[in-house]
Amino acid sequence: QGVALPLPLGPLDETLHTLAPGRALVGLLRHPVQRLLSAFHHGMHAPGMPRERHARLRQQCRGDAACFARFPGVAGCQAKMLLGHACGEDVPLPGDSIQQAVQRLREWFAFVGVAECFTASVCAFHRQLGGAPAEVERQHVRQGVRRVQPVA
Repeated sequence: QGVALPLPLGPLDETLHTLAPGRALVGLLRHPVQRLLSAFHHGMHAPGMPRERHARLRQQCRGDAACFARFPGVAGCQAKMLLGHACGEDVPLPGDSIQQAVQRLREWFAFVGVAECFTASVCAFHRQLGGAPAEVERQHVRQGVRRVQPVA
């Protein structure tokens, strides 16, 4: 039986394993375009970005999601967090970074679902790890209004 650990929404680093030795994580990841749009529409959310840079981002990219996506430090949030960096940190992601992030997903996570396919992810989670879905797992509690169709 699993134990739910409320983890802060932030970078995952090696110290994570000390919180629950011998346990694996489960997570829901967002399609990168949806994650960028959500952050854009949520006050140009970029945790870890220095205050002055974030102020410049908000001024420079007001009303322009493409500008937001191109701004230094914004792209690659989920990969950066898997590699131990803050989402809005302006760190380079060299060629092997994505492979390292995927490796961490494979090694640290017992299950990874897709937020845009929430119901299917909940069903897959229970098929793979057991148990029956709880009623709360069927509730959509944070529905946004601004969406685009994921890119295939």
